[in-house]
Amino acid sequence: MSRGVIPPAFSSTLVLFSLVACGGARQEASVPGPARPVNSPSSVLTATCRSMSYERGTMDVITGLSFALRVVTFQVDEDTEVVVRGGRGELADLAPGKVVRIEYRKTPQGNQADRIEEVLDSTEMR
Repeated sequence: MSRGVIPPAFSSTLVLFSLVACGGARQEASVPGPARPVNSPSSVLTATCRSMSYERGTMDVITGLSFALRVVTFQVDEDTEVVVRGGRGELADLAPGKVVRIEYRKTPQGNQADRIEEVLDSTEMR
């Protein structure tokens, strides 16, 4: 027997063990995953209020993304829950410079804010 040549019995055994270890050469039918829920899941973003437009029902916030800043617009309406200092608040209580935590969902019309909580007022940092 010369070096470098694998005997046929050894190679057959190696192939057999490989098939057993890897689960064999089988093909499973693909099963579709669960259907997407009708209501999109809620997301949370902490950002600084940049501006409010009561006429359009929007709120622009500034948030950090890696080494950049970005502006994100949220749709707000009378169903949006506002929390200021642990109590119920109004949209008028939110002003530029306030740090807010926004629970929102993505809709075809844009980001819909479900809950906005004031986390910190920029005047409190001075």
